Amino acid sequence: MDVDTVADFESFECCGGKKLNGSYVDKVEYAAKMQTSLIVVLLLLQLVIVGGGIFLTSYLKKKAQNLATREEFKELQRQTAELTRTTAQIESEIKGDLWDRQKQWELKRDVMFEAAKAMGAVKDTLAKMHGIYMTDKQSAAQGKPIRADKQGEVYAAFNKAADKLDQAFMLVAIACGDDVRNKVGEFGVFTRELGVEIANGKPENFTEQADEFATRWTDAAKAIRSEMGSKKKA
Repeated sequence: MDVDTVADFESFECCGGKKLNGSYVDKVEYAAKMQTSLIVVLLLLQLVIVGGGIFLTSYLKKKAQNLATREEFKELQRQTAELTRTTAQIESEIKGDLWDRQKQWELKRDVMFEAAKAMGAVKDTLAKMHGIYMTDKQSAAQGKPIRADKQGEVYAAFNKAADKLDQAFMLVAIACGDDVRNKVGEFGVFTRELGVEIANGKPENFTEQADEFATRWTDAAKAIRSEMGSKKKA
């Protein structure tokens, strides 16, 4: 041990350990201060890191929530727009379908009205034709003159009515069901043949076939009413 060290040690023992070399104390204090500062800096740095981590985690979580919310909103917008388009399309199709069915029904109704009117005209002109021809046949049997002009007039009226019924039947065949088409067609053929028979000098056939005439008339009228009634319910 050198002299300075021994002297310092002896001086320290004599002073009861209270007196120390000034250079040595400064070094110790400086080291202590540096250690304390380092600890403080480390603590502060740790606090910054922890705080920053918490803030960053919260920020990222909020950002993710906002992003998810925007994505959900966009998806909701898309679904709403799609639903709106689908609803509008369905409404358009329904309205279009209803409109088409309504127009079809109106067309069918008009066709059946025309057919019914034509049947009525055929019935009336055929009855008049029978009256004129039957009277003239009876007059001819008694040697009296016949009314050729009247016969020609009522026969022309019947043919005109029968022609209109034929035209109405063509529309019925297109727009209406089988039952109406068949019954109206059968009535038209029957009355046309009966008119020819009357014009050929057999007016009595009208009376003899009155039951069949009434049956065919009734069947055609029922078919028309049934067709109209079924469409009204639909």
